[in-house]
Amino acid sequence: MLQRLSNTDDLAACWEWMRARGASGHGLINRDSKSNVASRVAYTLFVGPIAKGLWVLHRCDNPPCCNPAHLFLGDQKLNMSDCASKGRGNKPKGEAHHRAKLTDDLVREIRARYAVGDVMQKDLSAEYGVTKPTIRMVVRNLGWKHVT
Repeated sequence: MLQRLSNTDDLAACWEWMRARGASGHGLINRDSKSNVASRVAYTLFVGPIAKGLWVLHRCDNPPCCNPAHLFLGDQKLNMSDCASKGRGNKPKGEAHHRAKLTDDLVREIRARYAVGDVMQKDLSAEYGVTKPTIRMVVRNLGWKHVT
């Protein structure tokens, strides 16, 4: 099921998939007894076949959109550059991330305390209210790499 995101019959409007969606927001449709991305099905039906290794990209940057005028083909490299040009490639890091429990200053503090050698990772985990794997990533410099 599609819904146009416009009050007019303008072909420039998004045709948004209104049924099941995946975690990325792309529409999902069962076709030939398997799940398919709705925009790929729309491209195939309205434009033509999709060569192996190509992706269906969106000019409108609206994942559930199935308007064939908004869809174009590209490889992974083009998909990534398109993503970056639209500002979606820069994921927040460290304390800027919406789920961060630590700040840059706390990461420095944790690293300094652990480097002294008189505290265990499990104790740091309990004290700072984060998981042991988070502390392990911090002290081994596998996470929060931007903090020096």
